Amino acid sequence: MQTRGSYYNRTIYSAAITDTNAKTSDVAEISGYSKKSIIVKNSLDQNAAIQVQGSADNITFVNVGTATTVNTDTNALIGEKEVAELVNYFPFIRATITAAGIATEGTVIIQIVAV
Repeated sequence: MQTRGSYYNRTIYSAAITDTNAKTSDVAEISGYSKKSIIVKNSLDQNAAIQVQGSADNITFVNVGTATTVNTDTNALIGEKEVAELVNYFPFIRATITAAGIATEGTVIIQIVAV
């Protein structure tokens, strides 16, 4: 995790996915930050669905917004436009990652950036 004053940057998931089971990222505590974005880098040879989840207590997580599909070999930005609840609703954020098919190569990397 990298924090510099009011800047937050943390990788919450980085792994190869070789099945179609949902994977859960680490949790990022982002309370106190007004602008939050999720950066997804998908180098899998399959599309990946990213579902953002939020929690008020770091125990019970709920899906927020709808899942975002990140195509193979692309990067995506999930921000407040895509998930309005990123504004101030949840101090704890994580994501679930589900590959559309069985990937034979590549990884998914998810970062949380906040200011």
